[in-house]
Amino acid sequence: MKDKDNKIYFDNMDSLCCREFDVKETLLLLHHPNPNIFYSWGVSRKANYKNIGLLLYVEARRHTGWILISLSAADLYDVHLFNLGNKSIKKQIKDLYFDQLLAAIDDEIERIDEYKI
Repeated sequence: MKDKDNKIYFDNMDSLCCREFDVKETLLLLHHPNPNIFYSWGVSRKANYKNIGLLLYVEARRHTGWILISLSAADLYDVHLFNLGNKSIKKQIKDLYFDQLLAAIDDEIERIDEYKI
């Protein structure tokens, strides 16, 4: 999961990423409209992968491990959740508009039925 320079990698990351995007802008997007949602994921590491992917290490209620956010050729976000013990993809969520990204990730890794809306 890390190379000799302590950079994060997975064997298939390049194939999961399509095009460059502003990773910092996407990270800011994940803090709106409610930053508490992002903070509830327990993000302990953030990494820019070649300006084509945003990696987050989360310790959320329903997922602990890496999440890769990338932008497709259609300008839609794809999210990939990786298993903690190995480099395999646990789940993929594809074709998300920017305003769906936060809720889609939260629904997959943190939200439980007992939460009140």
